[in-house]
Amino acid sequence: MGRKGTTVSRMKMKSIILLWIFIPLLSSGQGTPARTGKQKSGIKNGILNKATEQYDHCWKGFIGSGIPVFIHFCSHSIRYGKYGNIVSGEIIYLNTKKQQPIPLIGYTDSGKHFILSEYAKDGAVTGIIYANADKETLKGTWSKPSSEKTYILQLKACDTLIRSQDITTNPEDIFGNYYYRYGEKGYSGELKLRKINDQIALFYMFSVTSAPARNMADLIDNDTIPIPAATFTYKVPDTDGCRIKVQFFKQFVVVSYPDEDACRNAFGHNATYEGIYYKVPLLPGKKRTDRNKNF
Repeated sequence: MGRKGTTVSRMKMKSIILLWIFIPLLSSGQGTPARTGKQKSGIKNGILNKATEQYDHCWKGFIGSGIPVFIHFCSHSIRYGKYGNIVSGEIIYLNTKKQQPIPLIGYTDSGKHFILSEYAKDGAVTGIIYANADKETLKGTWSKPSSEKTYILQLKACDTLIRSQDITTNPEDIFGNYYYRYGEKGYSGELKLRKINDQIALFYMFSVTSAPARNMADLIDNDTIPIPAATFTYKVPDTDGCRIKVQFFKQFVVVSYPDEDACRNAFGHNATYEGIYYKVPLLPGKKRTDRNKNF
């Protein structure tokens, strides 16, 4: 009896020790598989939820009946003026030899629709996507600014994991040349910021509406300003209080109006500074489309 009682006591003691070790492991999560952050996240009410801040949502399907594409993008918690959140990602045409990713930049409209533009290296917009998304599909249209043709866009969600890009930028990297151009006859705009020294910079903007009118917004012509932050507000000269909000990101800049009414009559009919401008290198021998010689 004595030996049997001793054996039972030792077994109880071992069980107590094991529980004492195991319970803290469970509470700290070390006793379960670690989370990788790769869990699939969906779209709610047309906007990517916060889980997709880490990984883009990915889609695969067709433009029209025979152009296969792969698209991935992320909706950032950064507002674009009167619209929704800023969206960034890429589109890849799978029927091309190199399958080179093309930047997609845009925004959500009222939190339900995605408006995304493809940007070439020179700032030309080569495609525009208008689409709605649910948990399984991305449907809408794709159009080319230089033509009047529009194609149906039909994509399905896929489980490809692509980490979302950090679009924030350092203040020292905001200087440069930014453009957008919607075809030869469409809207176009330019924004340039040049550092003069540690205290001041030159700021230039110019935009025109589509043909044949070609009305201009051209009141910001090499204005000397204090070195700005990555986001700043600027009062447009010779206007009755028109201000623009300028938000610099890693490869683009977003311009919007804090008070649209104050800028309504500041420029030519339908002319505007508002838009998304893509950062481009100024290559040797590149033809200048602006009218100044200081950049």
